[in-house]
Amino acid sequence: MSYSKTLYWWIAQRFKDKLRMNPDMKVVDLQEYVMKKNTELRLVDYCYELKRSNPGTTVAMQVDPLADGKNMFNTVGRDANNQIYPIAWAVVQVENTENWEWFLQHLRQDLDLNDGTRVARISNGHKGIIQAVMRVVPNVKHRLCARHIYANFCKKYGGVVFRNLFWASSKATNHDKWMHIMGQLKEVNEEAHQYLIEREPKLWCRSFFKVGVDCDVVENGLSESFNSHIRIARRKPILGLFEDIKCYVMQRNATLRKECEKWEDDICPNIRKVL
Repeated sequence: MSYSKTLYWWIAQRFKDKLRMNPDMKVVDLQEYVMKKNTELRLVDYCYELKRSNPGTTVAMQVDPLADGKNMFNTVGRDANNQIYPIAWAVVQVENTENWEWFLQHLRQDLDLNDGTRVARISNGHKGIIQAVMRVVPNVKHRLCARHIYANFCKKYGGVVFRNLFWASSKATNHDKWMHIMGQLKEVNEEAHQYLIEREPKLWCRSFFKVGVDCDVVENGLSESFNSHIRIARRKPILGLFEDIKCYVMQRNATLRKECEKWEDDICPNIRKVL
């Protein structure tokens, strides 16, 4: 039997129930359905192989046969040298509260976050993730990315003066200094001052950050850096995307491991620079 005849026979056997339920199905629709089912089967095999070859890896898969879309979730932290450390990533149909809850539940279990005490998370402020964080890890200190706030701010209030005052206010280390800078902004333009006050400064200004959460970052540059590395990979089908991310993370970890073996100090280089 030729390959083509074998393939037709396999498709007929595998999808005969689908065809019986919809005998008028067009060839194009059948092709799309077959490709989706084939992708599902390959994903199952891929998940199994990840678990087999990488003991301790958490792999979760939930397939929606009607899903059509590819949105990327990721969580990126900082390592001991203050560099990016990709922790988890996922592909979902749509960015909403339900999908963020699913993602955060796995993250909470893997990292033993409990209720999120002493943990800070910076995001772009999407309502779905804010609600999900409140439900899954209610004590996480949720912060907004100052760069996203500034991107909208500078559309109305552009120029060097506004830029410098914005970042000075965002990175001020105490409340008195923040008040002084905001006072300067008010003298320059009262509307610009009011605009920032309405954007909840406690979520993106360092002077409002609570003691006990050891992270003073005001912008989400870590995730942006990670996303820039996988920009081309995101154009690929889902299996190619996952494989590219896995290879990138493995190669990065191996490179950093070799670098840290050369260190002669107990304190990491980037931390030493800060000190």
